[in-house]
Amino acid sequence: MKTTYFIAVLIVVCSLTSSAYAQNESEPVSIPAALVEAPTKDNLAVEYEEVAAVRVLERRLLPSSESRVNKLELGYGVGAADRLALAGEPPVKVLTRTAAKETVGLSGSGLQVNLDPQLFDALEQIKSDLMQGTAEADGSFVLPFGIECADQPSVQRYLALFTDQGSKTLKVWMQRSGRWRPLILEILQEEAVPRDLLFLAMIESGFKTQVKSPANAGGMWQFIPGTALDMGLRIDAYVDERFDPIKATRAAAIYLKRQHAKFGSWPLAMAAYNGGAGTVSKAIDTYNSNDYFQLVEYGAMYDETRRYVPKIMAAALVANNPKSFGFDGLASDPAWDYDEVEVPGDVRLSLLADAVGSTLEELEELNPELLLKQTPPDRETYTLRIPAGTGSLFVENFDNLVEKYGKKHERITLRFGETIERVAQKTGVPTRVLREINGFANKERAPYGTTLLVPTKGRSAVEPESPSKEMRVVLVPKEEFTFEGRERVFYDVNKGDTLEEIADHFGLRKVQVALWNDLDATAKLREGLTLQLFLPQDHATDAILSLESEVRALEIGSEEYEDWTQSKTQSEGNRTTYKVQKGDSVSKIAKKFSVKSTDLIRWNNLDSKGTIRLGMRLVIQGSAAKQAKPKKKQKK
Repeated sequence: MKTTYFIAVLIVVCSLTSSAYAQNESEPVSIPAALVEAPTKDNLAVEYEEVAAVRVLERRLLPSSESRVNKLELGYGVGAADRLALAGEPPVKVLTRTAAKETVGLSGSGLQVNLDPQLFDALEQIKSDLMQGTAEADGSFVLPFGIECADQPSVQRYLALFTDQGSKTLKVWMQRSGRWRPLILEILQEEAVPRDLLFLAMIESGFKTQVKSPANAGGMWQFIPGTALDMGLRIDAYVDERFDPIKATRAAAIYLKRQHAKFGSWPLAMAAYNGGAGTVSKAIDTYNSNDYFQLVEYGAMYDETRRYVPKIMAAALVANNPKSFGFDGLASDPAWDYDEVEVPGDVRLSLLADAVGSTLEELEELNPELLLKQTPPDRETYTLRIPAGTGSLFVENFDNLVEKYGKKHERITLRFGETIERVAQKTGVPTRVLREINGFANKERAPYGTTLLVPTKGRSAVEPESPSKEMRVVLVPKEEFTFEGRERVFYDVNKGDTLEEIADHFGLRKVQVALWNDLDATAKLREGLTLQLFLPQDHATDAILSLESEVRALEIGSEEYEDWTQSKTQSEGNRTTYKVQKGDSVSKIAKKFSVKSTDLIRWNNLDSKGTIRLGMRLVIQGSAAKQAKPKKKQKK
């Protein structure tokens, strides 16, 4: 259920959904290249594995027959009892497990039986149950779409699959359906299409919203980009409405209604949803029949399309008659519930989450169509779903948060070698705020290439650091490397970096990087290491690197190295450490201890910009260290 709120600044949404803008489905849609390459959410392909696993199972247990006349009856011309209101009972030919893989003569056709023996017992049980008229407690047996399909061999084989080796997955889908059933059924009713189309979404995605197939079909209803655009769904860098359960459900209902208007049959409409209207039309013309199940027996259409409708019918039979198939007593997930508010475009979801006392993850789950943790910048307003019961809290808090942090932000894409901490230091926005805004937990690594949203308001002043007169020291192997046409640069290792990742980014081999830096190629890289790399002089990279002119490279064991070591040892006699606090910068710390910023950078081997992190311990040397040591209280 949805609740809406009236507020002065925000526009209240009075309807549950925006209708999709239907386009001419017969005309192909040209998809801009930018849309094809639009960013997608993480783990979408992983989410699809549940559906893919069922497809692998069905192809192993129910292999396809490529016979032109694919009449896979297996001798099961089974009709149900009169109490099921199905057709009469033709004779049943009983096959043994052994006979199930032999050639069976059916009206002289000599077809090859393809059913896997593992499903034979399950199919026999289904056949027996149907013949005995097993039904729900009230004596009713719900037929999907009102179609007498329970005696269809193709449906029975999927009933066997779903009640045997596929039962665990089907139970998960049935449980998950509780979250989406009320929403989907409401939209199907509004569009005047059968309730049982609900099970098309079950087979397409297992009722998952954030899922993408290898064929680039996305969302609960698995629209491909072209069809989605044709149905008025938005797909771009900011929004992919295939993942919006409301808009995608309405688009699917409208699309299926059009196919039904064209073919006059819901099985054919669903077949067109899977294989395309052209495939169905060609099958009808080729075999002079408009009966879907007869076309299946003829081997018409694609194998996937021949499987598609029986699979939906079988899932619907089980879900609508759970007791008949031993699926009663399953718990259902709670129904999807939310409030809706109208918010400005180009606002961070983290700011909106704070306004309702929620989390970024919860808002992303409620608004799965948003790809970049923000409302789209090209919209003056955007309808946002928020947790149920938080509408009034949102009204109270939103304006105050905008005043404090600002709704405007800039986008910073992490370069290779750049971290959230480095961006925090550069922009004056606390690391904690950046992590919260962008959905990264404490100490979680942000992958290079991630685009961070950085508030433009509420920043602390960033004092420019004067270049250090004394360059930081980098230790390199004693062996000297020289390569014609290459220059030496230095890369500072961050937490989570791997040798493979670094080598791949710079177009090098892992063994090269290990050799140049005396590394064990099998060991983990430790944060804080500095690697020397030899890159082509004309190399182009946006990685965070130090040039040879910016560091002092000392060969381990050299005379210069020994002098530096001795000097360092002597200076360490008078030193203390300081833990970096919130709001600190190199210049502030240097001023606090009456030392030069350049010395602080040199003592701690910092980069030329003096990048520091919250919690880092800095070395303070010389007389400043003595002054920094806590004084003992004198006894009175």
